[in-house]
Amino acid sequence: MTDPMNHRLPARFIVPICFFFSGAAGLALEVVWSKYLSLLLGNSVHGVATVVAAFLGGLGLGAVLSGRRARLLRNPVGGYAALEAAIGILAIASPFAYQLARPVFSSLYDALGGPGLLFHGIRFALLFLGMMIPTVAMGATLPLVVEDAARRWPRESAASVARLYAVNTAGAVAGTLAAGFIAV
Repeated sequence: MTDPMNHRLPARFIVPICFFFSGAAGLALEVVWSKYLSLLLGNSVHGVATVVAAFLGGLGLGAVLSGRRARLLRNPVGGYAALEAAIGILAIASPFAYQLARPVFSSLYDALGGPGLLFHGIRFALLFLGMMIPTVAMGATLPLVVEDAARRWPRESAASVARLYAVNTAGAVAGTLAAGFIAV
């Protein structure tokens, strides 16, 4: 007789592996976006501050929005996969978006008469809002993975969630190191 849990065995390995690489890609993107924003903002401190604010804000907002809806989905892992695909597309598109932002900011600079609080505020708001789109999607992934783990392994869901979060965090560390020291 076959084990009825056998069809679930791959998810025990595939989801954590995907979540590791998701964390790695997310923090690697944070490093790359910080560099791009430093070019647009003229100061690495402002670029990093904008990215960190949008990143943490987006993660939190995405988790809240997804956490409220995760139980309603028939297939939370399918939702997770769709979000990861969208994040990947946005990541690939981001260099082009930053290139398009340069003439927009140049025109804005001219229209507002040079640097000033209004120019800097609008520039920050546009960059921040642009970054919120992928970061909200990133934040929405954890509740979907947690919901899937709770359904698959209800007796050990707390331990599964802790392991998944640890795997994702380890991936984030690996992604930061790779983007900051190896891939450069």
